[in-house]
Amino acid sequence: MKLSNCIEIISGGTPSTSKSNFWDGDIPWISIKDFNNSFKYIYKTEKSITKQGLEKSSTNMLYKNDIIISARGTVGCLAQIYYPMAFNQSCYGIRTINKDLMQNYLYYWLIANIDKFKKQTHGAVFDTITKNTFNNIEINYPSLVMQQHIVDIIGSLDDKIESNNKIIEKIDKLGLSKYKKQKNDFIDFNDFANFEKGKEASSQNYMSKKNNENINFIRVKDLNCLTDTYISKTLDIPVAKPNDVLISFDGAIGRINYGLMGAYSSGIYKVIPKFTNDYGILYWSLKDNTNQQIMLEHTNGTTILHGSKSIKYLKIKKHLQDDTDYFNKIFDYSLNIKSENIKLCELKKLYLKKFFG
Repeated sequence: MKLSNCIEIISGGTPSTSKSNFWDGDIPWISIKDFNNSFKYIYKTEKSITKQGLEKSSTNMLYKNDIIISARGTVGCLAQIYYPMAFNQSCYGIRTINKDLMQNYLYYWLIANIDKFKKQTHGAVFDTITKNTFNNIEINYPSLVMQQHIVDIIGSLDDKIESNNKIIEKIDKLGLSKYKKQKNDFIDFNDFANFEKGKEASSQNYMSKKNNENINFIRVKDLNCLTDTYISKTLDIPVAKPNDVLISFDGAIGRINYGLMGAYSSGIYKVIPKFTNDYGILYWSLKDNTNQQIMLEHTNGTTILHGSKSIKYLKIKKHLQDDTDYFNKIFDYSLNIKSENIKLCELKKLYLKKFFG
């Protein structure tokens, strides 16, 4: 059966940015930035709109358990909606209209079959899928009892991943709050760390399947969550370990994460502590508004932003050994949870392959 015959495809839109009364309202408004991560559900958005913004634009509302898929640029990111939200035109909302097809089952089916969408992208500048793409994809599904069985198994893994992600977020806020409370007595960040720039790997070297001969390739867009993009281990590209802090200085300036393992692109720098026990405080100092603002102030470029010139201006607060120990402790705790999530995601992939082929 054609997928398009089983679902309602909902288009999004953007209220006029010149109308201040359309923005900063009570309605969450989704862009790809809000769900290019490892969360199943979208709980919050970077931007919001007003009722006027909703009514005076082409955006639409999505509701609990509706699915959203990115359709332009970074194609194929998926999530489900937790609260009513509007969304932009670079995405589609998906809602089953077939009583024999469960919404939650459809979500996992889409994850397992996302390559079918990616293979049908087109566009000169950005990869794009359109509503016609859904006409070219077939879907088969089992009984409702079997659908529920599959949803229960894979959903239990997602529930644990979601729970872990919430703990990680809380630890992140805790570390940042602790750092902000320290006295504003700044010293040169470069006295405590060096930066190692990554290298590009041509897209012709990309592989979509993991094996013993390749490794994840981390681009700026992958800093939120590793994707299934791999390159050969033989390529001469710097590699990050899970406890390495990675930060972007191209494109999304100042995006930062750890717990990722793989080779990394030229838009990303690895932060190398000069003193081995400083990794925790280095991470939260780079997340702090002081350094985020420094990065933005020393950014140049039009189409793609470049911020590496800011490195020499970065600051860190003076800290005692007790401070270092505290930040390392919560950093390590969060890292262990991230490592557990990686294992859970691998198990999820195995179940997706088992149930969907």
